[in-house]
Amino acid sequence: NDDAINKMHNFLDILRSSCGEDNFELTDNQLEMVIENEIPERLLDLISSAVPFKLKPSSAQKSFAIEKFSEYMNEFTDERLTILEFCIKTGISKRTLELAVKDKFNTSPKNYIITKRLDHVRKLLKTSNASTTKIVDVANRFGFWHMGQFAKDYKLMFGELPSDTLASKR
Repeated sequence: NDDAINKMHNFLDILRSSCGEDNFELTDNQLEMVIENEIPERLLDLISSAVPFKLKPSSAQKSFAIEKFSEYMNEFTDERLTILEFCIKTGISKRTLELAVKDKFNTSPKNYIITKRLDHVRKLLKTSNASTTKIVDVANRFGFWHMGQFAKDYKLMFGELPSDTLASKR
């Protein structure tokens, strides 16, 4: 699938620019997130996109997936929730989860999780002390490692930068 290949190329370009010899921007925590979560998830997407025939899950399977996914999201606090971990813990296939979330929420599981993570970041920034809080630490706490993409997604969702939210403390 060309889309999966293009997404992998874009991810590798971002990773390469963040890890270049002259500007290693990732902290140990961020690098750990990339190695443990992002790379396996991206590889799984690439491999699964190459499978030509895919069975469609039943309504019962999709309902079960949504029920478990909702429970998992409600229990989510500070941990970096990944789709791969969810699928391993629940035994629900990634494809079933994708189709179920698309049917129920009209988005992908990854986008749904990003939205929830951004909500958590915003809530924390609104109640944090601007002089002692580092946005990068809050973002990392909720699984964001690429600060440029994080700021772009945050502004798109909330209409302001994370620094504006922290400074205003509404």
